[in-house]
Amino acid sequence: MMHHYAAAGGGAALSLTLAPKPPTPGCPLLSAPVSKGPGGADAHCMEQLLAHCAAALQANDATLAHQILWVLNNIASPDGDSNQRLTAAFLRALVMRAGNPAPALESLRPLSPVQLATFIDLTPWHRFGFAAANATILDVMARLSAPALHVLDIGVAHCMQYPTLIDAISCIRPSPPSLRLTVIEPDPTWLACPPLNTTYEELGQKLMAFALVRGVKLEFGVLKPGNMGLVDRVSTVGRNQGEMLVVNSQHSLRYVPEETAGSTIRNDLLSKIREMEPDLFVVVDEDVDFVSEQLGSRIRSAFNYWWMWFDAGEAAMGRRSEERGGLERLVGGRIENLVVGEGRGRVERGERKGRWGGRLRRAGFEGVGLGEGAEAEVRGVLEEHAAGWGVKREDGDLVLTWKGHNAVFAMAWVPREAPSLITLSLLFSLFFFFLFFSFNASLFPPSRRGGFPSFSTTTLTRIVLESPNVLVVIVSWSCVTAMVKAHGVVL
Repeated sequence: MMHHYAAAGGGAALSLTLAPKPPTPGCPLLSAPVSKGPGGADAHCMEQLLAHCAAALQANDATLAHQILWVLNNIASPDGDSNQRLTAAFLRALVMRAGNPAPALESLRPLSPVQLATFIDLTPWHRFGFAAANATILDVMARLSAPALHVLDIGVAHCMQYPTLIDAISCIRPSPPSLRLTVIEPDPTWLACPPLNTTYEELGQKLMAFALVRGVKLEFGVLKPGNMGLVDRVSTVGRNQGEMLVVNSQHSLRYVPEETAGSTIRNDLLSKIREMEPDLFVVVDEDVDFVSEQLGSRIRSAFNYWWMWFDAGEAAMGRRSEERGGLERLVGGRIENLVVGEGRGRVERGERKGRWGGRLRRAGFEGVGLGEGAEAEVRGVLEEHAAGWGVKREDGDLVLTWKGHNAVFAMAWVPREAPSLITLSLLFSLFFFFLFFSFNASLFPPSRRGGFPSFSTTTLTRIVLESPNVLVVIVSWSCVTAMVKAHGVVL
């Protein structure tokens, strides 16, 4: 079968005629030999070809792009092994990036809540975060003895986490606390989960009916995308007296625009959540770097990450499974956006766990880690899945792994308390004293023992009155004191 593509790639015309032929051994466009990548034989070769093709497209080198796409067309197959299927998904996206028509992806049909729950149960990709978050929420509830729980859900899985949480809350004695669930309805461009065939209002009714049967008082509210941005929607969330507030972010922060898209929404959102002073902020997301402006770098990161979806799906469901095909179509749409989209059009901008930790600390949070109960819950979930899945600890956080490679992380954060006025006074007094001393060391008489300079009250008074830097110290200290009293300080 011959595939013919004709259009413009960037500023250069790029007409592609890709006729499948028997695959040739090795990679003729690479000087390095074929080696085994994380996904198996030829994975490194395919990654290199994809990255070289991306560089050629960005450089408007139509000849080289045509050659590499021809080779990729011969080694990629939507019906082959996991590496070939993943490469076929990238090939399709690169052809679209070149400006050529490509066969449309089979759209993901909307699922009912029961069908979506079955879909999510296929892998621990989402279940890992659900288990870690629920166990941590219950731990904090027990510690605070909270009579009411308010969860602000910023997620992509259409509330599939909460039946399990409601069931666990129903077991709290002597009486279960009430639950208020405020849901940020995900934007349709958030591609991490199939769409739902019901409204969130109907979904809320089902959850409240389930909670009623389990003896839990549930209040459900939803904040729709509409004309309000994510930060504005979060700003509307209130907190009742006596409520324990939890902000639960599941696979959503990577869809918040960041600086390379000309936005500060990502930091603004974290700061707004900090202002809410939640008792717990759970962050679950994919441990991958998709923020590079260089297409080749993004493709390398994506290829070395998404092979886990294809490999794990095949290990659990087999190569011919319809469910596995649904998982891979979901990834195919994400690959298309990552390769073709630029600027605001590229909605997925994942960051590594360490970088998110830095953002959270700058926003005024401190990590509290996840307890042994959360780890035990996660391990229980993994027992229901293929043997390649695992969990490990990193700096108190939990990380889901596939064959030893990081897949998804879960972190728990709380607002960092501002230091007291007395503590700040001591810190600034010490700072200004040593600053003052460094400017006026020559005025201090040296100690006879050769140690720290000694001085009398008369000497100190003379230094203070005669020093040209005293005015700077006094003015600075006055400004610091006023700032602390007026606004408070978070170091």
